[in-house]
Amino acid sequence: MNRFLSLFILTVLLTACTGNTAVLNQSTATEVPVIVTQTTVIDVPTFTPTELPSEAAPTAFPTPRNTPTAWPTPTSGPTPFGGSEQIIFGLSTRKAENYQGAGVYLLNFLSEQLTQVFETGYRLQSVSPDGRWLLVNKDNQLYLSGLLGDGVVLLTDKLVVNPGITAIWTENGENIIWVENGGAENYLVIADAMGEDLQATQAGLPHQPLMLFPSENLEQVVWKAGICGDATFCGSGIWVSSLNQQISQHFDTISFPNFGSSENGYALALVQEQDQISLQVLSQPALESVNTLDIGDDYPTAFSFSGSGSRVAVLGQVRSDYSGKTFGNRLVLFSGADWKSQELSTIEGLNGVLAWSPDDQHLALMTTNVDEVGYRIELVRQNAASTANQVYTENLAIKNESFIFVSALKWVP
Repeated sequence: MNRFLSLFILTVLLTACTGNTAVLNQSTATEVPVIVTQTTVIDVPTFTPTELPSEAAPTAFPTPRNTPTAWPTPTSGPTPFGGSEQIIFGLSTRKAENYQGAGVYLLNFLSEQLTQVFETGYRLQSVSPDGRWLLVNKDNQLYLSGLLGDGVVLLTDKLVVNPGITAIWTENGENIIWVENGGAENYLVIADAMGEDLQATQAGLPHQPLMLFPSENLEQVVWKAGICGDATFCGSGIWVSSLNQQISQHFDTISFPNFGSSENGYALALVQEQDQISLQVLSQPALESVNTLDIGDDYPTAFSFSGSGSRVAVLGQVRSDYSGKTFGNRLVLFSGADWKSQELSTIEGLNGVLAWSPDDQHLALMTTNVDEVGYRIELVRQNAASTANQVYTENLAIKNESFIFVSALKWVP
């Protein structure tokens, strides 16, 4: 298998939700090749900030279909499922090569109440680190709203849309960044945490940005370059840019990184070495290999550090070497100085995603499964210290004739 074919297969499997999927072969940890590039400033089209509506919400923006109940304020100390006992997730559908948002939902594990925050057509891009604010889009319109869909504000009508994420909060909670198209080319727009004080920048970016990955702050903005169709990504590797210093570094062997989620100075990413792709722990900011996480022949569809950075959860899709069929997903935890592995459970389905609870004691796992009428969303709440779990699939009752999948998931703090 050549390098371009492997990248294509990787992209098709992963872009359905940034659900990160790739062929994993066991390999030894090696230093990741790094190409450092300091670039010159590229002219960007004159930027005119989008005029914000005078009303609290645009008239074309729908109100929530269900009236959410007021959730109790989280109490201090241990809670049954960690934090607020709520997860928020966004759905998307795929027909052929066309992707569409399929709504944003809030689920309370204690009451088992499911609230539709935004209707079909809207897609969840990002949740603020404190869990109070959302970035959602409908087509090229990007909106900022409260967790329950309140106080909606239009940020732009020029958002670049593709199967990846194109709008994020920085992990320090200070800024919003999105990819915008001014007609001639793509560029990044930076705003404060409430979507104000907009600035457009192409400074220090050697190529046009296409999608964004979790980024700690404006000194470490992680992005992918290219100009591509709705279902494909162009170019190899990732870029890490300091927007303040106008310096960019290209890491051509790294794909689908998970930055900003660890307090221990590490990052997670898929790394390509010749014709093999492995899931590796990388040092920051050099992004040199520290360890390779061995999940056998499984495909890593989702991976994340716990909030404390002491453990890594990996959801690996089990596939047959002969038929290519899938046989569910294994949840594996890695911890300790030697990154010792422990298999916790399995979950059926495709396009798996996961999220840690704020207290690091539980995991929310979501996949897409096939039934007699189409596709349905699976949800499992997993105890991170044992094999105990609870299935919420019947409570969700989310089904669709088209392929439907979870495009974003966060456990609300």
